[in-house]
Amino acid sequence: MAQSALLRSSTCLCRRLVRTAMYRRLSGQFMGVTGVNGQGIGGRALPYGPLIYLTNGRPLSSSSNNIVNVTVTPQHAHMDVAGHVQVEGLGAREAVTLWTTLMDEKGIQFSSHAHYQADVSGSVDVWRHRSQGGRYQGVFPQGLVSTLAPAPPACQQDVKFKWARLYKRRVEEPFTYQVRVLRGHLTEKELYSGSRPETLASVHFTRDCMGPGVTRHEVEHGNICGTLFLPPGQGPHPLVLDMFGSQAGRTEYRASMLASKGYASLWLPYFAFKHLPNNVTTLHMDYFLEALDYLQNVPKGNRGRVGVVGSSKGAEIAIVLAGLSRDVKAVVGINSYNLSIDSNYVFRGKSYLKGFKLTKESFYVNKGRDGIQYAWGKDDFFHWDHPLILPIEKKAADCLVLLVAGDQDGSLAHRSAITLSERARRLDCGNVYTLILPGTGHIIDPPYHSTHRTLWVTSNLVRDHVSSDYMSSTRHHYGGEAWWTARGATDMWERAREVLHLKLVQEAGLPHDTAC
Repeated sequence: MAQSALLRSSTCLCRRLVRTAMYRRLSGQFMGVTGVNGQGIGGRALPYGPLIYLTNGRPLSSSSNNIVNVTVTPQHAHMDVAGHVQVEGLGAREAVTLWTTLMDEKGIQFSSHAHYQADVSGSVDVWRHRSQGGRYQGVFPQGLVSTLAPAPPACQQDVKFKWARLYKRRVEEPFTYQVRVLRGHLTEKELYSGSRPETLASVHFTRDCMGPGVTRHEVEHGNICGTLFLPPGQGPHPLVLDMFGSQAGRTEYRASMLASKGYASLWLPYFAFKHLPNNVTTLHMDYFLEALDYLQNVPKGNRGRVGVVGSSKGAEIAIVLAGLSRDVKAVVGINSYNLSIDSNYVFRGKSYLKGFKLTKESFYVNKGRDGIQYAWGKDDFFHWDHPLILPIEKKAADCLVLLVAGDQDGSLAHRSAITLSERARRLDCGNVYTLILPGTGHIIDPPYHSTHRTLWVTSNLVRDHVSSDYMSSTRHHYGGEAWWTARGATDMWERAREVLHLKLVQEAGLPHDTAC
C-alpha cells in the first residue's frame, strides 16, 4: 500500500511539474535555453532551468528554441588534415543524426551517417563521443568521411554505382563535403525519404589534394605520358615517381598530395591511357626507365636520387625498377605481390621476368553477396626461392624498400611482403622493411579518403589479361574494416614520407624543410 501511494504521489508530482513548465513556457516566462553566465536570450536572467519532460524514466530535452551550430575545424585544408566535427546548442542527451554527403566528378552522390547523443551540455564531439549506430559505431573521429559510400539514389540509378570508388579525379578542384545535423536517429532510407525531419544545422567544408602553389603539367614526352606536379619554390626538389595498380583512368591524387609536401612528383600510367597498351600482359621496362630519365630532367629537380611509390601492380613494378636503376634510392610498395601476376617483364627487347599465370588451381574464390573475394591458395607461392619471385635483391645497396601490406587483403599481400623480406635477408640484401597494417585491406590510400571493401571492377586486369571465367565478375571484395583501414592509411602516409625524406632529402644534403 505504501509503495502504491508513493507511486501515485510521484506521478501526480510529475504531472504538476510538466503542467507548470508548459504554463511558464506558454506565458513567456520560460525560454528553455541558458546562455553564457546564466544569461538568457536578450541578456535577461532566466529564473528556471531547461525544460525536461519525463517519459518512461528517460529525460528528453527540447532544443526547439536553441540555436544549433555545427562546425568542422579546419573548414578548408589539405586532404590529409583531419577534420574536427562538433555540434553545439542541442538539448541535454538529445539524439541526433550527423549526415555527410559529397558529389563526385561523375555525378555520383556519396553518403555517410552516424547516430550520436549529446552530452549534458548539449554538445556532440566526434573526437570524444561514441556513435551509437549508422555507418559505424564507437569513437571514430574521421568516420563521417572514411565510411562514405554511394547513396541510395545513385544505386537506384545504376547498379554499378553501389560499388563505385570515391577518389579525386580532378585534383585542381577540392572535394566539398556537407555535414547536416538532424533530430533523432534516422536510417539511410529515412534520410532520403521526403518526410525526414528538418535540418537543425549544416556546414560545408573542403579538402584539397593540391596545396597552395603546386602546379600541374600534363606530360607527353617521347613514349611516356602522365602528369607532373611541381611544388612551389626554387628547388632543387626531391623527385618521386608514382604508380597505381590495375585500375584504369586518372589517379593523380597521391602524386598531387606528394607535391604538396615538397616533392616533384610524376604520376605515370602504364596501360589503358592514351596511346598505351590496353592491358598489362607485357610490361616494357624501357618505358619506366624513360620516365625516370624524364623526371630527373624536370626544372628544379634534384638529379640522381628518385623515390618510387606504387600500389598493387604499381608496387610490383617499383620493385623490379629498383633493380634496373641505381638512381632509385627509395621504394614504397603498397600491397605488392611477391610474384609477377600475369605480367611478363621485357627489358631491351628481351625477357627479363616471366609472369605467373593464374589458373583455377592458383587460389580459392569465395563468392559472397558483396562480390568475389579471392586469395592465393598454395603455400609454395610464398617461398622465398620461388623461380618467378620478384628480384628484390637486385636493387642498389643504398636503396631503402618499405613494403606496406594490409593483413585483411584478400590477395594475402602481407604474406607477399614477408616473403620478399625473407628473400632479402637470406640473400644479404639490406634496407628492406615491412609494415603490416592490422584490419586493413588491399586499397590503402593517403588519409583521409573513404575506405572501400567491395568495388565494381572495370579495369583491364580482370577483363583482358586474366582470361579465366571465375575472375570475370564485376564486383571484387578487397577486404579491410573502415576504422582500421583509416588508421592504417595514416600510418602508411607517415612512414612513407619518412622513407622519402630520409633518402631524398636528408641523405641528399637538401635543407630539412625542403619536403615533409
